[in-house]
Amino acid sequence: MIVHQLFAHIFNNTVQNITVCENYTLADWLVKQIYGSEGFALECTQIPCEIGDICENGHIFRIEAETGKKIEIIPVPNTEQQLSNLSAETEFLKKTLNPTIDIKNCTLDELKEWQIRLSKSELVIYLQEHPLVSDCHGGKIGTYTITEEKQSLFTSKYTAHMALIAAGIEDIMTWNETGKECEAWTDEECIKFISEWNDISTPLVAHQQKIELRIKAAISKEEVL
Repeated sequence: MIVHQLFAHIFNNTVQNITVCENYTLADWLVKQIYGSEGFALECTQIPCEIGDICENGHIFRIEAETGKKIEIIPVPNTEQQLSNLSAETEFLKKTLNPTIDIKNCTLDELKEWQIRLSKSELVIYLQEHPLVSDCHGGKIGTYTITEEKQSLFTSKYTAHMALIAAGIEDIMTWNETGKECEAWTDEECIKFISEWNDISTPLVAHQQKIELRIKAAISKEEVL
């Protein structure tokens, strides 16, 4: 099976064009036919570059129109890389949030604090490992991380967006599917997204809070565990 890739046509340190090709050798040959020996191809299947972007030492940069700053375009990981990154992040969370404790020698209060922290970390890990699969944006099925951090970030962005609109200032709300570029979202899509993650996270948070209250009310280590 032939796997096609995206290649940027680089000439004068600038992306002149972007085409699909079977391999680098063919892509580079085509570029040199157009721009001469100083032109070359750069594989950009995972780099969301555009015509006019700058190429320096094999890295692609974009000049921000408003600030004039040069920003490097970071490659978007493929599905296999995303799964690998998620696995590594989850393992890190488990080691960081679930430290061991000497149950025999610790005090009751220390055990309570540890067990409460454990219940919170399990919620974090669960949300990390179970993203929301939804068609809330554009009617297309997408995968969205709905950890507390991501929910807070989205809520802050959407609140700021609504405040600007209410003040008569034009603004476009943007968000992204996991591993993809940000796109414009409608208010209806944002509300649907919030509603769907609430349906998942609200009962989970309520369950964790019940566990925490039970732990706090315990009068022995056996009850805590």
